[in-house]
Amino acid sequence: MKNRTSIMKSSILGLLALVVSGSAMADWSWSFNSSYSGNSNGMTFSGSGGAPSVTATAWSNANYASSASSNYGTGNLVQRSLKRYSGGLGVESSDDIGKGSPEHAMDNEYRIDSILLDFGGTAVTLNQLRIGWYQYDSDFSMAAYTGGGSTNLSSMEYSDLTSNGWTTVGSYYNNGSGTASVNSGEVASSYWLISALNPFLGGTSSSGSYANDFFKLKSVAGFAAPPPPPSTSVPEPSTLLLLGGALLIMTMRARKAGQGDSGLALQA
Repeated sequence: MKNRTSIMKSSILGLLALVVSGSAMADWSWSFNSSYSGNSNGMTFSGSGGAPSVTATAWSNANYASSASSNYGTGNLVQRSLKRYSGGLGVESSDDIGKGSPEHAMDNEYRIDSILLDFGGTAVTLNQLRIGWYQYDSDFSMAAYTGGGSTNLSSMEYSDLTSNGWTTVGSYYNNGSGTASVNSGEVASSYWLISALNPFLGGTSSSGSYANDFFKLKSVAGFAAPPPPPSTSVPEPSTLLLLGGALLIMTMRARKAGQGDSGLALQA
């Protein structure tokens, strides 16, 4: 009888956990060396582990700086050509054409390049970023759209992002080639902007740290954003009926089984 009661309690607790918390978080990843659909205006990649697809586009600020490290360029963001190589994704503007390596990468020489990742409305908590090919250095910055503004990058400068619903996630230094852990605060978003080191996204303002980051984005990883915390209000009537019915059935079965085990016969 005691074992059956324990099993009944465990089952009810499990049912409650499913109702309250929903499905478990999933581990997701996206490789930019995998097959894709689209072209230089936007490439869509499938994810692993049941992850949603992600569409990548390339961006940089409009105006070329007068010298490589005197400033970081100015003007609204402009969509650029997204390039895919064995080492990962790069960004190419009209000024980069014909210059060869390392200008084909994502960089912060004369202007700052970025790649926007759009997860199609699914909130994703990115926690890893992998750099493939790089030259000189591979410092980068990240931001996530958390609401209250615009996701239309062409309507703003980098300096306008934080006042348009974008949250600075962090800047990461001396990464070399490999996987970097990011987003310790577990920000969740369906729009992520990954940039060469950027002073408007938390990067150092020292001009000596710019014009030397050239790298390609090879992959990202993360997990599904957790569901909102359970409500403190009274559960919906349908939920109460479901739990009450399950509890009643389990209790009746446990009592019946206990009576059978006792060896007592019912009197006519």
